[in-house]
Amino acid sequence: MDHVNKGQSSNDVFLSAMHISSFLSIKRSLLPSIKTLTDALKEQSMRFRKIIKVGRTHLQDAVPITLGQEISAWSASLSNHLKNLQGSIVDLLELPIGGTAVGTGVNCFYGFDRMMVDEISNVLHENFLVSRNKFESISTCNAMVSVHSVLKCLAISMMKISNDIRLLSSGPRCGIGEIHIPNNEPGSSIMPGKMNPTQCEIMNMICAQVLGNDVAINIGGFSGNLELNTFRPMIINNFLHSVYILSEGLSNFNRYCVSGIQPNHERIDRLLKKSLMLATALNHRIGYDRSVKIVKMAHQRDLTIYQANKILGYLSEQEFLKYTDPKKMVHPEKI
Repeated sequence: MDHVNKGQSSNDVFLSAMHISSFLSIKRSLLPSIKTLTDALKEQSMRFRKIIKVGRTHLQDAVPITLGQEISAWSASLSNHLKNLQGSIVDLLELPIGGTAVGTGVNCFYGFDRMMVDEISNVLHENFLVSRNKFESISTCNAMVSVHSVLKCLAISMMKISNDIRLLSSGPRCGIGEIHIPNNEPGSSIMPGKMNPTQCEIMNMICAQVLGNDVAINIGGFSGNLELNTFRPMIINNFLHSVYILSEGLSNFNRYCVSGIQPNHERIDRLLKKSLMLATALNHRIGYDRSVKIVKMAHQRDLTIYQANKILGYLSEQEFLKYTDPKKMVHPEKI
């Protein structure tokens, strides 16, 4: 035991192992999963770029948007998280090995830290570095907390995306029903033929777990005292758990849900034609007050805004159709 314990400490060795395992698991598993899903959403965004539909704010009808534009928000969110994660994991490349008990390197021969980092880099084919300040590395878990905060943000975006997909695919007859998602499971245990958005629900549960893991990691991060943080076993357990379930979850969500999204053209067209918010384009033609009167009459009498305008006589048929053209509303620079 003398040759092992002479210049080794769990304080620098365990944290170095935490950084190595966290970096490799993210780079080899999570980053590819994020990129694959991002690319799939980008492809969907391009494929559906000409499908004009009703936009929604506050869960109420809003001005038109294309399905491609709507999905582009999802892909952009993931692209940002991918970039942020690639930038943040660089901090995990720093290893405090050789700092021994408190960062001073007591009982360790000179140059040991560099030799160890070089050997680890050669074996794993990565460019690990000696910690710039071993005292900070051993007394805190700041790098782990910081990187996991990016995973938390990723989970928040994925929960939003999966909920959007659930809403847009709700129905099949009495919900929004603007998109179809794959039916992977038999359905309800009691209601014949009912298909549930289980992949979205699985993704939400994964994201909820990551948020819980983040709370625990945050508590662990500020619970270190003086020269050592003793919460490392809990931190690395939660960290690697988040990486694993996100990696698997994103991959399966893409394979069993996103890749199979298809627009419900009939439903999209029907809702768009009934939309009252097409009247927004009339604001700078007939004024806001008159536009409101058109919308209120159409809603109260169950008319289209075209029919309401015809009754009120604010615009000719030709003028009305020209100004409320949804194609111009989704690209207002072309008006």
